[in-house]
Amino acid sequence: MLNIKKHQDNDSNVSVNADDSISKVKKLKELLDIGAITKEEFENKKKDILGL
Repeated sequence: MLNIKKHQDNDSNVSVNADDSISKVKKLKELLDIGAITKEEFENKKKDILGL
């Protein structure tokens, strides 16, 4: 049973990390939209956040 629980915890962590990444990219997009960062800065930071 411990393995099942651990697997479920890992799935939860992936979801939380994905939600966090999405939130960060959305905030970056807002900065791009208001002209606070350039398209290049947005793309570079997005790649860093998404691990690309």
